[in-house]
Amino acid sequence: MALNDYLPLFLRNVKEFGIINSAFDIENEEIQRAITDFMKENFVTTAENQGLSRMEKILGINGEGNSVALRRYNILAEMRKGKQDLISLLTKFSSGVEYEFTDEYNLKINVASEGREYLPAIKQLLEKYVPCNIALEINQMYATHLMTAECTHLQLNSYSHKEIRERR
Repeated sequence: MALNDYLPLFLRNVKEFGIINSAFDIENEEIQRAITDFMKENFVTTAENQGLSRMEKILGINGEGNSVALRRYNILAEMRKGKQDLISLLTKFSSGVEYEFTDEYNLKINVASEGREYLPAIKQLLEKYVPCNIALEINQMYATHLMTAECTHLQLNSYSHKEIRERR
Protein backbone atom coordinates (compact mmCIF):
# COMPACT_ATOMS: atom_id res chain seq x y z
CA MET A 1 0.00 0.00 0.00
CA ALA A 2 1.34 3.42 -0.96
CA LEU A 3 2.15 5.95 1.73
CA ASN A 4 0.10 8.50 -0.18
CA ASP A 5 -3.03 6.53 0.77
CA TYR A 6 -2.36 7.29 4.44
CA LEU A 7 -2.35 11.05 3.94
CA PRO A 8 -5.47 13.12 4.62
CA LEU A 9 -7.45 13.95 1.49
CA PHE A 10 -6.39 17.60 1.40
CA LEU A 11 -2.65 16.63 1.36
CA ARG A 12 -2.84 13.90 -1.31
CA ASN A 13 -2.90 16.40 -4.14
CA VAL A 14 0.18 18.33 -2.91
CA LYS A 15 2.94 17.64 -5.47
CA GLU A 16 5.82 17.62 -2.94
CA PHE A 17 4.15 15.00 -0.72
CA GLY A 18 3.58 12.80 -3.78
CA ILE A 19 7.29 12.93 -4.69
CA ILE A 20 8.45 12.28 -1.11
CA ASN A 21 6.01 9.40 -0.63
CA SER A 22 6.91 7.75 -3.93
CA ALA A 23 10.57 7.70 -2.80
CA PHE A 24 9.56 6.15 0.52
CA ASP A 25 7.30 3.63 -1.23
CA ILE A 26 10.33 2.04 -2.91
CA GLU A 27 12.14 1.64 0.42
CA ASN A 28 8.95 0.46 2.11
CA GLU A 29 8.52 -2.31 -0.48
CA GLU A 30 12.14 -3.40 0.02
CA ILE A 31 11.65 -3.51 3.79
CA GLN A 32 8.43 -5.52 3.42
CA ARG A 33 10.20 -7.96 1.07
CA ALA A 34 13.11 -8.32 3.54
CA ILE A 35 10.70 -9.01 6.42
CA THR A 36 8.84 -11.61 4.36
CA ASP A 37 12.11 -13.31 3.35
CA PHE A 38 13.34 -13.27 6.95
CA MET A 39 10.16 -14.93 8.20
CA LYS A 40 10.32 -17.47 5.38
CA GLU A 41 13.93 -18.42 6.20
CA ASN A 42 13.17 -19.16 9.86
CA PHE A 43 10.90 -22.16 9.22
CA VAL A 44 12.11 -25.42 7.70
CA THR A 45 9.09 -25.91 5.46
CA THR A 46 9.47 -22.51 3.77
CA ALA A 47 13.23 -21.86 4.07
CA GLU A 48 15.43 -21.58 1.01
CA ASN A 49 19.23 -21.50 0.84
CA GLN A 50 20.23 -19.19 3.70
CA GLY A 51 17.79 -20.58 6.26
CA LEU A 52 18.50 -24.19 5.32
CA SER A 53 22.27 -23.60 5.51
CA ARG A 54 21.93 -22.12 8.99
CA MET A 55 19.81 -25.06 10.21
CA GLU A 56 22.19 -27.60 8.63
CA LYS A 57 25.13 -25.93 10.38
CA ILE A 58 23.32 -26.05 13.74
CA LEU A 59 22.42 -29.74 13.31
CA GLY A 60 25.78 -30.73 11.78
CA ILE A 61 24.33 -31.88 8.44
CA ASN A 62 26.14 -31.60 5.10
CA GLY A 63 23.55 -30.52 2.55
CA GLU A 64 25.78 -29.41 -0.32
CA GLY A 65 24.63 -30.52 -3.74
CA ASN A 66 21.21 -31.64 -2.54
CA SER A 67 17.92 -30.20 -3.71
CA VAL A 68 15.98 -27.86 -1.44
CA ALA A 69 13.32 -30.52 -0.85
CA LEU A 70 15.91 -33.14 0.18
CA ARG A 71 17.67 -30.66 2.47
CA ARG A 72 14.34 -29.86 4.17
CA TYR A 73 13.63 -33.58 4.58
CA ASN A 74 17.08 -34.22 6.13
CA ILE A 75 16.66 -31.33 8.58
CA LEU A 76 13.19 -32.47 9.66
CA ALA A 77 14.41 -36.06 10.03
CA GLU A 78 17.31 -34.93 12.21
CA MET A 79 15.01 -32.80 14.38
CA ARG A 80 12.57 -35.68 14.91
CA LYS A 81 15.42 -38.06 15.70
CA GLY A 82 16.04 -36.30 19.02
CA LYS A 83 12.80 -37.58 20.52
CA GLN A 84 13.53 -41.17 19.49
CA ASP A 85 17.10 -40.95 20.82
CA LEU A 86 15.85 -39.65 24.16
CA ILE A 87 13.29 -42.45 24.46
CA SER A 88 15.88 -45.13 23.64
CA LEU A 89 18.33 -43.62 26.17
CA LEU A 90 15.67 -43.61 28.88
CA THR A 91 14.78 -47.26 28.32
CA LYS A 92 18.47 -48.25 28.48
CA PHE A 93 18.67 -47.06 32.09
CA SER A 94 15.92 -49.25 33.39
CA SER A 95 12.88 -51.08 32.09
CA GLY A 96 10.92 -49.29 34.80
CA VAL A 97 11.15 -45.86 33.15
CA GLU A 98 7.85 -44.62 31.75
CA TYR A 99 7.36 -41.37 29.87
CA GLU A 100 4.29 -39.43 28.85
CA PHE A 101 3.81 -36.16 26.99
CA THR A 102 0.90 -34.78 29.01
CA ASP A 103 0.48 -32.01 26.45
CA GLU A 104 2.59 -30.28 23.85
CA TYR A 105 5.03 -28.69 26.31
CA ASN A 106 5.05 -31.06 29.31
CA LEU A 107 7.03 -34.27 29.67
CA LYS A 108 6.30 -36.53 32.63
CA ILE A 109 8.83 -39.24 33.55
CA ASN A 110 8.06 -41.98 36.07
CA VAL A 111 10.93 -44.09 37.36
CA ALA A 112 10.11 -47.42 38.98
CA SER A 113 11.44 -48.05 42.45
CA GLU A 114 13.97 -50.61 41.19
CA GLY A 115 15.43 -47.91 38.92
CA ARG A 116 15.78 -45.32 41.69
CA GLU A 117 19.58 -45.51 41.65
CA TYR A 118 19.41 -44.16 38.09
CA LEU A 119 17.26 -41.18 39.08
CA PRO A 120 20.13 -38.61 39.32
CA ALA A 121 21.57 -39.80 35.99
CA ILE A 122 18.14 -39.63 34.35
CA LYS A 123 17.62 -36.08 35.66
CA GLN A 124 21.02 -35.03 34.34
CA LEU A 125 20.34 -36.63 30.94
CA LEU A 126 16.94 -34.97 30.62
CA GLU A 127 18.28 -31.54 31.57
CA LYS A 128 20.93 -31.91 28.89
CA TYR A 129 18.77 -33.18 26.01
CA VAL A 130 15.23 -31.91 26.54
CA PRO A 131 14.61 -28.47 25.01
CA CYS A 132 14.17 -25.58 27.44
CA ASN A 133 10.59 -24.91 26.35
CA ILE A 134 9.43 -28.31 27.64
CA ALA A 135 8.56 -28.57 31.32
CA LEU A 136 9.88 -31.71 33.01
CA GLU A 137 8.24 -33.63 35.81
CA ILE A 138 10.33 -36.52 37.14
CA ASN A 139 8.75 -38.83 39.71
CA GLN A 140 9.72 -42.02 41.44
CA MET A 141 6.92 -44.58 41.42
CA TYR A 142 6.09 -46.39 44.62
CA ALA A 143 3.93 -49.40 45.35
CA THR A 144 0.29 -48.43 45.70
CA HIS A 145 -2.38 -49.96 47.86
CA LEU A 146 -3.69 -51.91 44.87
CA MET A 147 -0.28 -53.53 44.40
CA THR A 148 -0.21 -54.78 47.98
CA ALA A 149 -3.92 -55.57 48.30
CA GLU A 150 -3.51 -59.23 47.40
CA CYS A 151 -1.03 -59.73 50.26
CA THR A 152 -2.19 -60.59 53.75
CA HIS A 153 -1.12 -58.70 56.86
CA LEU A 154 0.95 -61.71 57.86
CA GLN A 155 2.86 -61.61 54.57
CA LEU A 156 3.40 -57.85 54.74
CA ASN A 157 4.47 -58.04 58.39
CA SER A 158 7.85 -59.44 57.35
CA TYR A 159 8.65 -56.24 55.38
CA SER A 160 9.45 -52.74 56.60
CA HIS A 161 7.37 -49.77 55.43
CA LYS A 162 10.18 -48.70 53.08
CA GLU A 163 10.44 -52.17 51.54
CA ILE A 164 6.68 -52.29 50.91
CA ARG A 165 6.62 -48.80 49.45
CA GLU A 166 9.47 -49.50 47.04
CA ARG A 167 8.11 -52.88 46.01
CA ARG A 168 6.87 -53.00 42.45
